[in-house]
Amino acid sequence: MINFFCASCSKIFSARPHGREVLTLIKNTLLLFFAVYILFFLFSFLPQEPLRKHLQEAASAGYFEDNYPKPDWLHLISPRLDMYTECVGIGIATTMQPNAESLLFMNTFGECSGLLRATTSDFTGSYPYMRYVHGYQLFLKPLYTFFSIENVRLLTFCITSALLLLLLGVLKQSLNFSYALAIVLTFFVTQSANVFLIVTHAAQFWVVLGGAALAVLLRHRLPPLVLFGLLGAVDALCSFLNMGSLSLGLPLLCYSLSLWSDGRTSTDIIAAIFWGSVGWAVAFVLPWLLKWSLLEIFYQPSREQLFGVTLEKYPNRSFSMIFLAFYRNVIHLHWLLGLVLYALLFKRWRKLRPTTPAGLWPALLPALIPIVWIGILPGQSGIKHASFINLILWPGIAATVLMLLALPRPRTQLETQHVSNCNHSTCATSERT
Repeated sequence: MINFFCASCSKIFSARPHGREVLTLIKNTLLLFFAVYILFFLFSFLPQEPLRKHLQEAASAGYFEDNYPKPDWLHLISPRLDMYTECVGIGIATTMQPNAESLLFMNTFGECSGLLRATTSDFTGSYPYMRYVHGYQLFLKPLYTFFSIENVRLLTFCITSALLLLLLGVLKQSLNFSYALAIVLTFFVTQSANVFLIVTHAAQFWVVLGGAALAVLLRHRLPPLVLFGLLGAVDALCSFLNMGSLSLGLPLLCYSLSLWSDGRTSTDIIAAIFWGSVGWAVAFVLPWLLKWSLLEIFYQPSREQLFGVTLEKYPNRSFSMIFLAFYRNVIHLHWLLGLVLYALLFKRWRKLRPTTPAGLWPALLPALIPIVWIGILPGQSGIKHASFINLILWPGIAATVLMLLALPRPRTQLETQHVSNCNHSTCATSERT
């Protein structure tokens, strides 16, 4: 174990990125940041009347009466929908103007009751919601401008489903079909119907699914620092932090498993995981710092305006807080199914004590990323938003099922007897004839 640890550290050091890769990471992040704001400026010219008409129709149909309604269907996947976040995003879409102050402040009407009042008061009374970049508006604003809320939900469902199938197809090419199917199907343990119906959630989830597919397809073309730096930057631009580290955890799991399937050594895989995580972290933090710096330079907002009044609940952490955050995420899963999976895994280990396929353990290390994320931000990741953040545990659930599939199944008594018989020359002779 010590030798393996030393070998991994040596490989990480020898695989460190060159200066050109670091410059590419920073350049890509800056280009994406300013490209998003250019698109914001262009999208702010979309006509407001169709958007407001669709929202007034949705208000009349009762879509904005509850912040967390139960879905009419898909209730087995998720107990409730996050209309609170959707109403915040829709409010921003109705107030976007082609000027720097509007696009940096991103004014909204708040929760659904505020948006409901705005539909009857000529959409006045908004206030800044400047903490995030709000890049999901590149999807939300045109969708709600050109389509009714019923059709927006239908399109969102179709796009999410198509991307899940795309990921399945991509993984099937690099892994065997059962592994690929296990990764995709374990999503449904996370109880998240929001990604099928709520655009503010779906936009982030599309980044996750598209990023996982691209990570597998481009694993031989781009270094991990640059590849996962792109995912981190795009996620930061679209993020409400509703999915935490999922844009790193799931794509990195698919990426490392594909490297394992390619026959890469364990130390190679660990080095790729390390530098991919570093690239994601740097590119994820940089857009937030850029936006906050621009606001501070030009507008000097107060702490409450920029971060919200609950800022202290996000970074503060203690052992009890981290444990509570993790517990609240777990109970919002289909946890009974998770218990069954872990019981099966323990039973197989206890009975067989098998050796896992060579190199698989390092490839499953990204399953630990959600735990690290919750440890860093337990307030944001569990105390305040547990019913939506729990989706970040998907890589861990997928890794459990993959381990179950990878372990050799026990032989039945009939198979054992057959193998014993085949050790005799008569059986071997009969099989050859």
